[in-house]
Amino acid sequence: MEQVKITPIEGLLGSKGVKILLGIITQVEEGRYYLEDPTAQIPIDLSQGEFLSDGFITEHSIVLVEGEIVDGVLSVKKIGQPLYETRKVAIEAIGLQNTDLFGAIPTIAELSKLQEQEVNHGEDGMFIILSDVHLDNSRVLERLEKLFEGFEEFEPLPVFCFMGDFAAKYPSTVQENGNGTIIGYFDDLANVICKYPRIAQEGKFILVPGLNDPGIGKILPRPQIPDYFTAGLRSKVKHVHMASNTCRLRYFSQEIVIGRLDVMSKLRQECLVPPVGFEDIESDCDDDAGMDVEKKVDLHTIHKRDASSKTNPLLSNMLFGQCWIKGIYVLYHRRHCLSIGSMII
Repeated sequence: MEQVKITPIEGLLGSKGVKILLGIITQVEEGRYYLEDPTAQIPIDLSQGEFLSDGFITEHSIVLVEGEIVDGVLSVKKIGQPLYETRKVAIEAIGLQNTDLFGAIPTIAELSKLQEQEVNHGEDGMFIILSDVHLDNSRVLERLEKLFEGFEEFEPLPVFCFMGDFAAKYPSTVQENGNGTIIGYFDDLANVICKYPRIAQEGKFILVPGLNDPGIGKILPRPQIPDYFTAGLRSKVKHVHMASNTCRLRYFSQEIVIGRLDVMSKLRQECLVPPVGFEDIESDCDDDAGMDVEKKVDLHTIHKRDASSKTNPLLSNMLFGQCWIKGIYVLYHRRHCLSIGSMII
C-alpha cells in the first residue's frame, strides 16, 4: 500500500507545492471555512476540489485534503474522508474505559466474555422498531394490537422500540383539557398493550420522542417525554423506558444508537461538497418522501448530554427514524445502518 506524508498545518508556513493534510472543517468567520488541526488553522477554498468519497462533508467533518497554498488560502485539489477505522482498533487506541459510556465493562477480557455470551445466548434476541407511531390515529392502534397478538407467544419476547412523533397533530397545552388529551394518547397505548398480559408484564418497551412531542423544544439530545404525560402507561406496563432522542442501548457487547432525526434533510442542508452520486440521492429523497431541502432544520445540541450520540468508536448499529415512505438499510463495514420508514398505513 502506498504511503503518504501528512503535513501539519503549521508546517505549511513558507512551503510550496501540493501537500496532504488531515483536519476538521470549521467556520471561524461567518461564511468562511477553515481547515484546523492541533497545530493551527488556515482558510480553505473548496470550489475547485475533487470529492473522492461517497459521504457528505459538512462543517465539523474530519477530512483528508490534497492542496496547495495560494495567497494565504489552502486551495483544495482533492478532498475525501479518512480511512475506515474498525471498532476494535479504535477501542485499543482510545482505551476501553474512555469508550465504554455505560461504565459496565472494566477490561478487554470482560468484553470478550460478553461477546462469547452474545454468540451463545443473544442470537434469538429481536428488536421491533417503529417510527411515527401516531397514537391519535385509531388505525395505528389497531395495527399495534395485531402486532402484539402476533408476538404474544413469541419466546423470547422482542424489545419494542417506538419512536415519535406520537401524534400527527397535538392539541395546544393551553387549550381546554389539552394536556388531558395528550395523556389520553399514552393511556390508549397502555390499554392496547394490556390486552396481552404477558407482553404487559414481561415485554420491554422503549419510547423515543420525536421533535414535536411534549417536552423541551428543538434540541439534541432531546430529553424524554415528561413523566406527567406517561404516568398511566408506566403504571400499567411494567417495563417501559422513556428514552431521550437520541438514545444509546447496549445489547451484550453491541452498542446501538437510536434516534428520531431527519438526518438526510440536515446533511443535504449543511453539505459543503456534494458527494459522489449526489444527483441520485437528491432524486431518491424527493421522489420517496417529498422532502424539501430548503426547509431549515434548526437543532442545537446540549453538549453535556451528547454522549448518547457519539459514534466513535464505530457503533454496532445505527437506527434513525426519518420522513421516508420506505426504510433504507446499509451495511457499512459489517455495521448495520437503518433508516426506519414512517408507520404509514
